Amino acid sequence: MEDEILRLSDVTVHFPVKMPLAQRLFSRKSVVHAVDRVSFSLRSGEIMGLVGESGCGKTTVGKTSVRLIEPTSGRIFFAGHDITHTGGEQLRRLRKKMQIVFQDPHASLNPAMTIGEAILHPLSIHRLELGSLELGRDTFEQWAVKKVLSTMTEVGLTPAKHLYYKYPGDLSGGQKQRAVIARAIITEPKLLIVDEGVSMLDMSVRAKILELMLDLKRRHGLTYLFITHDLATAKFICDRIAIMYLGRIVEIGLARKIYADPKHPYTKALLQAIPIPVKCPMPFIPQLGVDSTLDAQLFSPLVVGKPGILSISWTSTCRTRKERGTTSAFWDLLGHGGRKTLLRGWKQSP
Repeated sequence: MEDEILRLSDVTVHFPVKMPLAQRLFSRKSVVHAVDRVSFSLRSGEIMGLVGESGCGKTTVGKTSVRLIEPTSGRIFFAGHDITHTGGEQLRRLRKKMQIVFQDPHASLNPAMTIGEAILHPLSIHRLELGSLELGRDTFEQWAVKKVLSTMTEVGLTPAKHLYYKYPGDLSGGQKQRAVIARAIITEPKLLIVDEGVSMLDMSVRAKILELMLDLKRRHGLTYLFITHDLATAKFICDRIAIMYLGRIVEIGLARKIYADPKHPYTKALLQAIPIPVKCPMPFIPQLGVDSTLDAQLFSPLVVGKPGILSISWTSTCRTRKERGTTSAFWDLLGHGGRKTLLRGWKQSP
């Protein structure tokens, strides 16, 4: 396909198991089957989600796609070229076209480098490929700093001139994530591997980072391989979704079709694990001295899975200390019988 930017064909990755010398002499060679014959293609401008539980091989697939990990077998194509065995200077030139955002923004930033230096570093590495080799040292530094400040502003790291000289320890989690995204896009890549890019962020910051990624895709025509364990996040951002289980892709298709009609039992299990908020009437509780109208404002029920069948958690929307105390006492006052009655009411609620 002309617009195909990445394709994996029967890619397999095995890791050897380390064992003592004596054990190696008297036993067969053992390997961990991290990825087993994975095949998929990624079209230009597309966002494809790679979804699965921890340890299923998602990160290994992402790193292998950009040749950070050598495949045991299979073939990798980037922009129509086979890069399975590409190495040396040729592979280094490809690096600026395919970048990766690692899972932990805290660990992927050097604590001894300022944020500005960290974002500028790829420009220094790929100076030849960026066509700025003919620039003098001072001219290049001025050009690079200007580009870094522009990129920082684009990803929401403002004021850029102030944050340029800050160290990673001075930034919040969301700001660090924006910094690693800025570092990844500053070389103007075609493909971006996002490995659990929002999993370590709270919900409000997570939404802003996802919106930023969509905005960058529209501005720069980026293509994403979005790795996550959260199907709800994948539904929000992805065009297609591939479900991984035990090193293999067990189902792949359009995001809306995966949600509407999952085929594989593992996909169905993942969908059932997504928290579903439900509305239900609250009972009058004489011990608390509040009516049902106030209860609906104080207590927001969240049923995990199917209503009334799996576990329940309570999220308070109260603002005062008295109301918070009321919320904590609510579930205890219901007692075992009251909980069963409430669950029965949820089952019957529309």
